Amino acid sequence: MPVAIHKLCCQGCGATLPVEDGVRFLTCNYCHARLEIVHRAETTHTKLLDDIDERTKRIEKKLDAIQVRTKLEDLDASWKAYQASISTKDREGNLHLPSMGAALVYAGVTLVIAFVIAVLLVREAILISSLSVGLGIWIAARLWSTEEAKVRAYEGLQLRYQLQRKELLRLIAESGSPCVA
Repeated sequence: MPVAIHKLCCQGCGATLPVEDGVRFLTCNYCHARLEIVHRAETTHTKLLDDIDERTKRIEKKLDAIQVRTKLEDLDASWKAYQASISTKDREGNLHLPSMGAALVYAGVTLVIAFVIAVLLVREAILISSLSVGLGIWIAARLWSTEEAKVRAYEGLQLRYQLQRKELLRLIAESGSPCVA
């Protein structure tokens, strides 16, 4: 049974190409363009696969940028949730993050209370008042070290967050996609 051969034009260079029936893809002998043979009821023609590849690459690039933006939004949302979880509220409802200033206040208040108790008890028993001052100093030191650990942990996590955010912004900038930072 004879094989039908069609003469088609290359979409890359316009050269005439002999194409056998049933062939779906081919490469032009002249310009080396990769072609798809499109069979329609009314016509058969070639289609450049490189155009499809380029469009696919552009779509992939846009999808990558969307994924990076989504990661950035998730990172920002989780950071805000973390900050809210470790913050304290004042009487007006304002949030305050851990700080060494708060540690200083806690320690100072504890020491003042201990000294007031010591002064009140000095007439009763010197030993008890001395223990009160010692206990106050110990509690103040514990409060200080606990708050200091919270601050250091917060600062470390903040640095990690900032580095991750900077990297995601760099990836978005490299993609050439507009981004709201």
